[in-house]
Amino acid sequence: LRAGAGKSERALWLDYDSGGPHGHADGLNLGLYAYGLDLLPDFGYPPVQYGGWGSPRARWYTSTAAHNTVLVDGANQKPAKGQSDLWSIGPTVQAVRAAVPETYGIARYERTALLVSVSDDDLYAVDVLRVAGGRDHVKFVRGPFGTLDESGLPAGTPADLAIEGQMRGYRGAAERKPGWWVEWHIEDVRKVNNPPRDVRMTYWDFTEGAEAGVAESWISTGLYDGTGEAWIPTVVVRRRSAEEGLESCFVSLLAPYEKAKVVTAAARLRFEGQAGQRAALALDLAGGMRDLLLLADPLSPGEVSVPEAALRSDAQVCLVRLS
Repeated sequence: LRAGAGKSERALWLDYDSGGPHGHADGLNLGLYAYGLDLLPDFGYPPVQYGGWGSPRARWYTSTAAHNTVLVDGANQKPAKGQSDLWSIGPTVQAVRAAVPETYGIARYERTALLVSVSDDDLYAVDVLRVAGGRDHVKFVRGPFGTLDESGLPAGTPADLAIEGQMRGYRGAAERKPGWWVEWHIEDVRKVNNPPRDVRMTYWDFTEGAEAGVAESWISTGLYDGTGEAWIPTVVVRRRSAEEGLESCFVSLLAPYEKAKVVTAAARLRFEGQAGQRAALALDLAGGMRDLLLLADPLSPGEVSVPEAALRSDAQVCLVRLS
């Protein structure tokens, strides 16, 4: 998905296959480019200089947990090809939805991503990731180099979020109330933008019944013969159950900005009746505008109502902008 021009170009991409020759176990991996920077970077080519293809750090790069996707039951995805069933390109909203449940042999493994333009220069992205099957679902979000402002992540009962892989410094809590946020203060290490740009990115999470926190992920910063390394901030959102057949609906918002926030407040709205795997958000924007968003569940079609927004729709994706 693409929008903007020149220094305001942005793009949101979704990978919906896994494995294959030179492939990674990265089904439903999500990426975002904006303000001249890769804001959800893929790690790239495995660092084989640390002991070859079978070394822990090379295997880490190809693992599911090293990507911006969901890990199911602690296992890497199996090779599989997915399918997209929603592709919409409009002047304000662009949307894609794809699924690849075969990669885990489960009932549902599906992601819907929106790229929404606020102005010629500004944007935000909405992400809904639905999983059904297994007992343990762990979502990872990794931004670029920089530091993470955790002031929007309130303290809670400690939770163990650790998974197998090249990660450290877990700080998690159980029973996170939907609506918490963190913010990346981005460092343009590669000096991509000249002159420099003060780019930040706020991540809001609206997932219900989840444990959540932050950690650090190891990456190689050198070329094939280099040993430069770094640890980058990582958001971890986890849902688990003692029984098989866990159903999760991970709902989040990514709002990058330069100089001033584009999204100033965000909340998840309630549906009339059973919400199921649907999502509705209300976003306050700079300049006094307000966006109301509704993302339907493709497995439960039909008209739905969000009373607190006075919104009723049978669309797969609905955006109402109030000014």
